[in-house]
Amino acid sequence: MMRLVVLLIAALLLLGGCTKDGKNITVRGRVYNPVTGEGISDCEIRLLKTTSGSPGTSGGYKTVATIVPDAEGYYELNHTSIFGRYVGCFLDENEYEHAGWIKDGVLIGATKEKVKLGSITDLDYTAIKLGQLLVNFDNINCEGASDEMQFRFKTHLETEYSFWSPVLSGCYSFTASSPGKVPMGYRYYETKVVRSSGTYYVYDTVYIPETGVAQIDIHY
Repeated sequence: MMRLVVLLIAALLLLGGCTKDGKNITVRGRVYNPVTGEGISDCEIRLLKTTSGSPGTSGGYKTVATIVPDAEGYYELNHTSIFGRYVGCFLDENEYEHAGWIKDGVLIGATKEKVKLGSITDLDYTAIKLGQLLVNFDNINCEGASDEMQFRFKTHLETEYSFWSPVLSGCYSFTASSPGKVPMGYRYYETKVVRSSGTYYVYDTVYIPETGVAQIDIHY
């Protein structure tokens, strides 16, 4: 009996820790494209509760509240709960690539983040509009079948290159039949070429716009 009383008192104190509009959960911030700085409004900010799931699964999330950002990407979601909640940003993944939540000025990368009860949680969310890129590789200085090439890239939002691609051998030449969807913005390529005459590095840069098709010609 005493334990039940303590739990009820704790719940009342938790609910009493109001943030705004008499609620005990307030999440606010901005959804924007970090490449352009423009706000994103065609998405949903959802407050989520965890679920136990059905037999054979590890559970999941269920939406308990939803809000749409304004034209500049700003949002504020207020809710009441006695349990911990998560917040997620949901948008068209055919149009955007998730970059993740920003907390205390740091990109934490997660697409779902736990929110506080009884205090205001400030969270921005970043996502990058997808553009189109056509890639053309051509070993214009081929020395023979023993030539080897690998490439890797990074965006201007990244400080490190991605992993090297698999090795492409011989007098390799390839042009994609159609463009692929990639995040807009600058993309920097590093190409490593190993030939009988030595090892060489080639560097290329391309900007992928929000509309239209960009092309990069990696000639080595």
